Amino acid sequence: MKSLPGLRRYSLGLIFSALAVASPLVAQQPPPKTDPARAAAQKIEELPPLVELTTKEAKKGDANAQAELGMFYLFGKDVPPDVNEALSWLRKAVAQTNAAGQYWMGYMHYNGKGLPLNLNDARRFYEQAADGGSVGAMYSLGMMCFKGEGGKQDFATARKWLEKAAAESNIPAVYQLGLMSLAGTGVEKNSTKAFGYFSEASEKGDMKAPFFVWRAYDKGDGAEKNPEKAAEWQKRTESNDFITYQIGQLFFAGEGVAQDFAEALKWYRKAADAGFFVAQYKVGYMYYTGRGTKQDFDEAARWLLKAAQQGDRNAQFLIGRAFSKGQGVKQDNVEAWVWASLAEAQGDRQGRELRAEVEQSLSSEQLAEAKKRLAVSQSPEKKE
Repeated sequence: MKSLPGLRRYSLGLIFSALAVASPLVAQQPPPKTDPARAAAQKIEELPPLVELTTKEAKKGDANAQAELGMFYLFGKDVPPDVNEALSWLRKAVAQTNAAGQYWMGYMHYNGKGLPLNLNDARRFYEQAADGGSVGAMYSLGMMCFKGEGGKQDFATARKWLEKAAAESNIPAVYQLGLMSLAGTGVEKNSTKAFGYFSEASEKGDMKAPFFVWRAYDKGDGAEKNPEKAAEWQKRTESNDFITYQIGQLFFAGEGVAQDFAEALKWYRKAADAGFFVAQYKVGYMYYTGRGTKQDFDEAARWLLKAAQQGDRNAQFLIGRAFSKGQGVKQDNVEAWVWASLAEAQGDRQGRELRAEVEQSLSSEQLAEAKKRLAVSQSPEKKE
């Protein structure tokens, strides 16, 4: 976005007050409250400084400002989230072939956020944005080509765009090229090159790459075997609960390693024991479904409650279902309704469906009690 002019904010209230003192005529005939120009000016004046300046530039036709303002409304950055307002500004930016606007339109189509999920349209917008220089679009397009989403699978094109993104220091692209080199997918298999990518991604902050650096030093695959460096990278890997969770994700999905649910559970448990609530949900989920371990509803409920109480919406839905069925907890439809409602409030579709299903079995007294519990759980005092 081009540099915005340094603008000094003045309160419209102070301006009108000054005019009223200076001129009796103004005091007797104030502008009508419904004056559109004044209402628009007041609306801008009430916005935070960055949004205010961006809005003014967007209204002047600056495409970068229009794209940025669309993103503000899409994610509720300093303004209430408003998908329609986001779309309005992003479409203005796209009309000027703005790469950032094209990227965010692709994002909305890919994630079904404010627009119908449409991978073909997502890929089309990402292509336009990538051609226009959007690094995020280069990575996203590369991954869509790699997976065959929104069009044919094309490893050569995937590699081209991922390498372009990596050259611009896009960390996920660097990591993905490491995975491709390690497995020989779309590129020549080369563990040494993979090690280089993983080392670069690790130094730039990627959370999964340190595991592969550790393994390379430990096994001497891609790097000279070095027990001291292996121990150093192992410590770096295991000292961070988010990294240990991510390693669990690797084994759960079979990403760069053989899929192994038991190994995934081991790494999830490390992060869960450290208090990471997303990992606590995963541990609960593994026990609930019997993946990587014997199915155990009691153990599942224990971990799901830990995560649900910290706000994890997946855990809130699943513990709600556990209460509705009496799995690991005493059957309680009132409690099930509360947890399902909490998940629904965070946009969880399964939570909404469970809440509606459970509600049919509640008496008017039980529903009133459920709503009372929900209000207490959502109160600021409870959250603190």
